[in-house]
Amino acid sequence: MKKLFVFLSGVVLMLLQSSCVGSLHSLATYKTIITDKRLIGTWSDGKDVFTIQPLIESELAREKDGSKTKLGLGDSPQEITFYSNAYLITIKQKGIEYLMLGALSKVNDQLFVDVMSFTLKDPKKQEDKGSGFEFSVDYLPTSSIAQIQFLDNNRLSIKYLNGDFIKEQVTKGNLRLKHEQDNLFGSFVITASSFELRQFLEKYGHDERLYYSKDSTILTRKG
Repeated sequence: MKKLFVFLSGVVLMLLQSSCVGSLHSLATYKTIITDKRLIGTWSDGKDVFTIQPLIESELAREKDGSKTKLGLGDSPQEITFYSNAYLITIKQKGIEYLMLGALSKVNDQLFVDVMSFTLKDPKKQEDKGSGFEFSVDYLPTSSIAQIQFLDNNRLSIKYLNGDFIKEQVTKGNLRLKHEQDNLFGSFVITASSFELRQFLEKYGHDERLYYSKDSTILTRKG
């Protein structure tokens, strides 16, 4: 079966803060990914509006095969399990749709989401030329991790991991977290495994300094 998803690192916009840190591995795995119906719907941060829906129910996850429609969710049982429980996040600006993948998991009493950029849809560009964001050697597959909290059925807070703080503390030796760093280009990426990320958040997940700012991004459900 043709694999549907190729993770990109250059398209994660709007929802992410500029100092977010990229992780080579997602926190969620096929064993730890969960779903929450409260996440489904249309949301706004006061500026942008976007929709969240189960990936398995989206048009993106369906491939035409003659008269049949089949789900192209991966090649292995592990991939199928993971993608079947993931969410598609769509943001539309100026006629362009930005598509991202969200994967929920829980660490102790905290809920986290991995946000992975996928592609964009621009009706002004010919389909055979692609979106311009297809995987290449110029992109490193990464995800961004955020803590989320449902304030009620219509409000959701998001706090992304603070890349500047983590980079500073790891560089000083105050935090131990596997990473790769290029001082020439100023790049920093977390290379810890999913299991190691879980251990890290079990230990430091309640430390507010770990997140982008003390002020959460509050999302409000529309409709």
